[in-house]
Amino acid sequence: MESPMRDITGWRDHVVLRRSGRARRVRLKIHPGGQVELVVPAGFDERHIPTVLDQSESWVLRNLRKVSSLAPSRPAEAPGLIRLEAIGEEWMVRYLSGDGGRYGCRSAGEAELQVSGGEFWQKSLKRWLARKGKQHLVPWLKAVSDEVGIAYADAAIRGQRTRWGSCSSRRCINLNYGLLFLPPELVRYLFIHELCHTRHMNHSASYWRLVESMEPDYRQLDRALRRAGEHVPAWLHAKDIVAV
Repeated sequence: MESPMRDITGWRDHVVLRRSGRARRVRLKIHPGGQVELVVPAGFDERHIPTVLDQSESWVLRNLRKVSSLAPSRPAEAPGLIRLEAIGEEWMVRYLSGDGGRYGCRSAGEAELQVSGGEFWQKSLKRWLARKGKQHLVPWLKAVSDEVGIAYADAAIRGQRTRWGSCSSRRCINLNYGLLFLPPELVRYLFIHELCHTRHMNHSASYWRLVESMEPDYRQLDRALRRAGEHVPAWLHAKDIVAV
């Protein structure tokens, strides 16, 4: 059965407000699924919110229509093949009956991923991706860190829906396991992007000069990274999960 178009006329009633210590200006964001988020600086006066929403209504409605028209009409389908472009791996997926979120790999010559957990197959695959990220992305980040001479305090793998990576004020870098689906050059650029944030917790001119000193083609790579969601399979962040 096809999903109806999402009702966007009452979007104001569902806006999520987020205060950010890093934000320097007011921003509206529309997440996959149609959630509208208003990001404001820490000292922003909430009395100005209605004016901000009034000024942005045409932009919000236009983009909500795009999100609604691109929404999948069917629940997520369990993948039979997983390609991890970042590390050059392909995995055939076989689903096993039984409970739990266990998974395993067998055969040295032909990679096969065994997934158990029935209707929770998506959770099992995300746990597997997190482990692959820890196995491959974290050492890769360390290698790039050593290469460019910028240290960081710690690294972790996350499943963020809206960010490829982030860096905290304590120089701890979070990496999205979705990076495993991206071309290697974009992953390396993301590492440089976050490593430079250990020195500049902003996107100032000084920050971009540091990025450019590490990666002269950063402008082209940054544009490509903003469109990189097309490399990530729909099942990874789909809300509707079906049993196998």
